[in-house]
Amino acid sequence: LGLFELLITISGIGPKTVTIAGTEAKRYLKASFCLEYDAEKYKELAKQIEPQMMRVEATVNRILSSATFEMVNNPATQDSLTKLMTKDVNKLLKHEKLQLNAVLITEWLVQ
Repeated sequence: LGLFELLITISGIGPKTVTIAGTEAKRYLKASFCLEYDAEKYKELAKQIEPQMMRVEATVNRILSSATFEMVNNPATQDSLTKLMTKDVNKLLKHEKLQLNAVLITEWLVQ
């Protein structure tokens, strides 16, 4: 099987709308995400992660809420933010013995 056949994404995070840090509530970010994982290794991940989704979403909100305008407006920093989300979500899931490959951006709107 090829890489794309083994990786599956599940929806469930988004859209999230947060005020951009340091803008005095004048600017906001609306973003949606998918969670990418190894479908061969974690056949039941979608079912197993469901009880943790509130914590996963809270983690994403915390990271997005701390981002400044310069951070959300820079593609390189967007990548850093999603890597941080992946790392922090994987910390939450370690007790379930689950790991994500990545948190992927599916929508990113800065106003």
